[in-house]
Amino acid sequence: MKIAKYFFVITLIFEMFFSSSSFADRPTIAVLDFKTLNKPIVIEIRMGKDVFSIKWGDDQTNLFTSELITALVNTRKFDVLERDRMNDILKEHEFSTSGEVSHEKAIQIGKMIGAEYFVMGQVELIEAEQKEVKIPYSDHTRTELRGRMVVNMKIVDTRSGKIVAAKKVNSQDVHKGSARDYTTPLAFIDMLKEKTVKLMVSGIIDGVFPVKIIKIVGNQVFLNRGLGDIFKVGDIMKVYNIGDELIDPDTQESLGTTEIEVGRIKITEIQPKFTKARMVEGKIEEISTGMICRLIQESTEPKASEPKTPGSSSKPIPW
Repeated sequence: MKIAKYFFVITLIFEMFFSSSSFADRPTIAVLDFKTLNKPIVIEIRMGKDVFSIKWGDDQTNLFTSELITALVNTRKFDVLERDRMNDILKEHEFSTSGEVSHEKAIQIGKMIGAEYFVMGQVELIEAEQKEVKIPYSDHTRTELRGRMVVNMKIVDTRSGKIVAAKKVNSQDVHKGSARDYTTPLAFIDMLKEKTVKLMVSGIIDGVFPVKIIKIVGNQVFLNRGLGDIFKVGDIMKVYNIGDELIDPDTQESLGTTEIEVGRIKITEIQPKFTKARMVEGKIEEISTGMICRLIQESTEPKASEPKTPGSSSKPIPW
């Protein structure tokens, strides 16, 4: 009985040791409170004869920052610095983050709070509208609620001073059906915000942990990502060769590196810890292990189309 008890304790100690070791390997990341450009942003949604006006100010942006931090924690890929702890450290050093934060200031803040990566940015645009869209091949229409959110985001590696990624996240969403019956303007804005946060988290992960080629066998390519990633079977990814580092001649600031597209691959199989793909564009001889791959983002912008009868064409008929 005692042997079983000791065995249980030893097993628990080993689990705690390896668990803490795996946590220690995760990079530390901090998120500075996002700013709102041209605040407050007023979102006006016209629904029939009614106009719904929603104001987006500092409170909404602070909540947006909190949701981004929570989403980063849930990825389990980072040790995310607590927001209150970061703010306390900045207050102790009388460090102000009001206004736009420069690259140099971001590096200084990151080192001060002990973060390897530092995320900052601003909300540029939020808009939504209701439209009546004609249903193809019929005389009926449907109500669509369309929205767009644009966020500028920058990720800085505080150890090297490099900008890991500078992205403009352009998130778009379409809710089909009667907005009155299925959602409210506020609920739709929340859905748009949730989608934006997911795209931002994907961009942060892609910046810190880019998808890389680990092996090439014939026309088959193996990637260092597995289940739970942003891509799925059938997705197309661009393959890039990393080139020279880009240095600002005035500030000597590292702006990242050049990326030259050398081909495209298609995801064919996703295993728990790796992914298989095959070459669909370019020459297999021109790619090599270590090259990075980025998912092609499909635009969600609703495409304007003319209603046509089956078999019709937009081209003129040669009489």
